[in-house]
Amino acid sequence: MKIIKGLRNSLILFLIIISALLFINVIPSFADPCTGGTATTDGNYTVRTFTSNGTAVCTSDVSGDIIMVGGGGGGGSNRGSGGGAGGFIGATGITITADTYTVVIGAGGYGGTNQNDNATAGANTTVAGSGGAPLVAYGGGRGRGGTAGGAYSALTGGDGASAAGGCYGGPSGSTTSSNLGHAGGGSSNSSPGYGAGGGGGAGTAGSNGTSVGGGKGGDGTSSSISGTAKYYGGGGGGGQLSTSQSNSGGQGGGGNGAGYNSAVPATAGVNGTGGGGGGGGDGGTAAYNAGAAGGSGIAIFRYLNPDGPTTHKIIASAGSNGSISPSGEVTVFAGNSQEFIITPNPGYVSNVFIDDLSIGAVSGYKFHNVTSNHTIRVTFIATHTIAASAGSNGSISPSGGVIVNSGANQAFTITPNNGYVIYDVLVDSSSVGKVSSHTFYNVTGNHTISASFVDTCTITASAGSNGSISPPGAVPVTPGANRIFNISPASGYMVSNVLVDGISVGAVTSHKFTNVIADHTISASFILAGGNYNPASGNLKYTYDDLNRLKIIDDITAGNKVEYQYDEVGNRTLKTITLPSYNYTVTFDSQGADVAANPTSKTVTSPATTVGTLPTSPSKAGYSFGGWYTAINGGGTQFTVSTTVAANITVYAKWDSHVSIGGTYYASLQSAYNAASTGATIKVKAINFTENLNVNRDISVNIEGGYDDNYSTVTGNTTLKGVVQTYAGGGTITIKNFILQN
Repeated sequence: MKIIKGLRNSLILFLIIISALLFINVIPSFADPCTGGTATTDGNYTVRTFTSNGTAVCTSDVSGDIIMVGGGGGGGSNRGSGGGAGGFIGATGITITADTYTVVIGAGGYGGTNQNDNATAGANTTVAGSGGAPLVAYGGGRGRGGTAGGAYSALTGGDGASAAGGCYGGPSGSTTSSNLGHAGGGSSNSSPGYGAGGGGGAGTAGSNGTSVGGGKGGDGTSSSISGTAKYYGGGGGGGQLSTSQSNSGGQGGGGNGAGYNSAVPATAGVNGTGGGGGGGGDGGTAAYNAGAAGGSGIAIFRYLNPDGPTTHKIIASAGSNGSISPSGEVTVFAGNSQEFIITPNPGYVSNVFIDDLSIGAVSGYKFHNVTSNHTIRVTFIATHTIAASAGSNGSISPSGGVIVNSGANQAFTITPNNGYVIYDVLVDSSSVGKVSSHTFYNVTGNHTISASFVDTCTITASAGSNGSISPPGAVPVTPGANRIFNISPASGYMVSNVLVDGISVGAVTSHKFTNVIADHTISASFILAGGNYNPASGNLKYTYDDLNRLKIIDDITAGNKVEYQYDEVGNRTLKTITLPSYNYTVTFDSQGADVAANPTSKTVTSPATTVGTLPTSPSKAGYSFGGWYTAINGGGTQFTVSTTVAANITVYAKWDSHVSIGGTYYASLQSAYNAASTGATIKVKAINFTENLNVNRDISVNIEGGYDDNYSTVTGNTTLKGVVQTYAGGGTITIKNFILQN
């Protein structure tokens, strides 16, 4: 016959759910090429359902799917077995040719009457065109009736209708068709104390009856051809012996078998499913002994509307602690748009993935001009709040209640106004010093950070015995100004060493601080300079030459040794200074680097005064290493390979971000883009780095490379090695001073 071209043996389920939430799409009109049955629509398909005899007429070829189910067999009486389900056939991707088709729906078989083995099989469902053999879904086999007085046989029942059938359920469909269903169950024992077998289903076999109940009918086969998933062709349950036994019909319209005496009667198979009828019970009244009728069959075919619109699916899902609307499988007509609203629960923030690419925390997303299937997936992350505040005459950025994802890092920058300096920074009410930046790492709770400012800096100046420093004590300095300190030894003494912020600057007699923007310290120490002194003075030992001139001074306690020499006219000069034996440790704190410095500490052993070489530089994603400093965040003075080490000291890595938006710094180009508003300019230092950039937001931004460390002057180009991915509806970017490499 003409109805099917390319019939396949299995039915592929195709489910389309149309969502009209938040956005209304207009469905174009079209001319339907077919008539007959009950017509419904399912997305881009017309569905025609026949539950009774009728005629289908198609004026042109259409592409679609079909299922057919025969009538279910009737259930046997007197603890009879369940009727078999109607045979099920289905095909997808077929061509229904232009023709007139006669559709005959198979009726369900009759149930057996009390004490009679007279149940009947279900009738066939057929579809026939003008030529060729008709398409047939065979009716289900009848259930076998029991024998009065308890004479039961356990022989195989075949189609459930032979004289030697015993208490066996009928099979689904026909044993002579390639589209038959499954066999019915039997009674697992010939004793009258055992229940009858369940009818075979279109999907699974019926179960055997046991001493505790009639057999369950076999399950049918599921199909979504009508737009909703539904089972067809369930077998009927077998009859049972007592009220406590279980004997349900199979999924797909199978009827339940009857119980004994006061139990409910057997139930019929559901019409329009081809379900088998339930078997009758044993004993009691005729009403409870009778088998039930099988359900009638059904024929359904659906086809794509030739002139209808094309649709696409967007699968929307949300994790716990929030929601997305609409959700599930959303059908969108080609060329239309679809918007989704994301709502996190309190204390959470969204992370939205479009086709498995993250676009960050957004409250909604709109697909424009949909031309293919998509996914939108949302996860929700717990958030914490860092309350950031600054006193007068300065600022902190970002400020206010800063929301941070759980486990993330958050950096803050503290900036005094002109003429002011940072006085103190408190983190969770504890001082972290006069720092210009602070980073919270792996945030797992709420925090506070506050900064205060003053209009003076303080240089604390001190001198040891036998000398002085001027000016002494806590010396106020206007921020940005310079300040000179003079060191004067007492008579007979000389400067031994001067420490600035704990670092030796040598035996100098003056030191100038320039552009003071932070507090500092300066201290001076002195040693005996020579002369005719009492050799028994304290722990000092003096050695004189033949002319009674001081030649050597030994500081026995400290281990210092000073040796002088004289020229031919008696002028004295310093020959050597022998310092004590020492081992000083310099610890290199990498400040949260991804790869720390190696080694993390170095030892300066006498007579050396410097580290000789610095460790390997640390690295941190999104930042440039700016050297080692005596205070965190670049505070204090810079520590280099030539810095004199006079005590154990810890130096700290300074990290410089390479991306900025208006003075706010970011660890990556992607994070800056995700935070940017339309019209923003993202500045990038003149460096080489590797990163992929997803341009997936409906904004317009400028990305400018080649900047110096202060983001004030373009000094060259920025080289970006990676992929810049753009998307439909993703806005625009303007790139300057960049070299892009794959």
